[in-house]
Amino acid sequence: MRYRRRVIQSRVKDSELLFSRSESHRFRSGVTSNERILRRAPSTRLGVNVKERSSFTLVELLITITIIGILAAAVILVINPAQMLDQGRDARRIADLNSLNQAVATYIYQGPGLTGLGSQNTVYVSLSDTTTTCSDLSLPSLPTGWSYHCVTQQNLFNVNGTGWMPINLTQVTGGSPISTLLIDPTNSASGGEYYTYAVSASSTYELTAYFESNKYQSTAASDGGPNPIAYELGSSLTITPFLQGLVGYWPLNEGAGSNAYDNSGWNNNGTLEGATDLPTWTTTGCLHNGSCLNFDGSDDSVNLNSEPPFSNTSLSLTAWITFNKYTTEVFNNNQLFIRIDPQPESPYRISAFVKLSDSSVEPRASCASNEPTSTWEFIAAVWNGTTLYCYRNGVLEGSSSRSNGLISTTVTAQIGAGEQTVTNTNWWEGFISNLRLYRTPVTASQIQAIYNAEKPQ
Repeated sequence: MRYRRRVIQSRVKDSELLFSRSESHRFRSGVTSNERILRRAPSTRLGVNVKERSSFTLVELLITITIIGILAAAVILVINPAQMLDQGRDARRIADLNSLNQAVATYIYQGPGLTGLGSQNTVYVSLSDTTTTCSDLSLPSLPTGWSYHCVTQQNLFNVNGTGWMPINLTQVTGGSPISTLLIDPTNSASGGEYYTYAVSASSTYELTAYFESNKYQSTAASDGGPNPIAYELGSSLTITPFLQGLVGYWPLNEGAGSNAYDNSGWNNNGTLEGATDLPTWTTTGCLHNGSCLNFDGSDDSVNLNSEPPFSNTSLSLTAWITFNKYTTEVFNNNQLFIRIDPQPESPYRISAFVKLSDSSVEPRASCASNEPTSTWEFIAAVWNGTTLYCYRNGVLEGSSSRSNGLISTTVTAQIGAGEQTVTNTNWWEGFISNLRLYRTPVTASQIQAIYNAEKPQ
């Protein structure tokens, strides 16, 4: 019995030792015997063969790459890197002009005062040129009596009066408020991206810059200056509004007299005309507080002293209107006319026409029809040399293909009357305010910004 008990105990110890070794091996390898079996044979649990895989299939890789591509494209669309870069440059333009404006103000109040600000009727630009008149650069034409001024690249940044701005900032008590003159981040004549400075006969001054991004167009439109597509800063914002395309701006808010003054700098003033009476100044129903001009629809117009200097390949018109009947003209000089269409074409539809060198005026660009209204509406006509667009209240509503040069034949430019070569017809009935003419195509974002800045609150 003792012998049998010792055998049984020995066998139990052997089993425990064997189990211990097996467990030790399992823990060292990290794999149980059952797991090794499963690795050797596919599982048939739930009736599905599941094989071990160590990589993606080609189809899965293609699907993954496609999803990543779609997500990347969506991110690019949302972020819009080009607009982000434009916005960054525009933010710098705002900061630069504020610094320059503060430097000029400091010069006036802590330096020599109003002397040494520069010459009147001169546009100082932040571009370099070998000539003082910038004749090597393709800059926009200026009104009669005005000229550009440039300095060399070597002197461009000087603050001692020899830089692109003619002010000697070193005469400020304590030294110049800025170490160097600032220039546009792009500083390109061809793109119109450069700073300007001008001074008036009364020693007021103006600085201008032009934005690239859509984000800051509203800043330009609401800065208080007459040119809503330019960022204007200084002690007077009416010295150089004609830069970058504006060739006429008639607020029509004088309130008295027979003159409608052009605030664009081109001095193309208008005269109120009427066979029996003139358009009426009123303070009732105006776009903003103040006065506005009411046309009676029978014989009223504003005749301009000269023709707007449109480009042969582009132009724009923006204006605020109310109207009471069809077959009436907002503006006409034979090259451009904007009207409310007559019956039976489509009464009360706003249409824009450009007359090209082949004497064609069709196809027109039309906005949607609208009943006569005393509510102010903002209209814009834009021609870029190939396409004519019609906007209403900041929204594009119609377009047409118009490719050719502009006709050279003009008639007396009239606000509130006209039809091609015929003047004193299609009389406007209602209000017209803030009419602007450009020789460049105003962009959609600029149109929206003007609308937002000037719409009645």
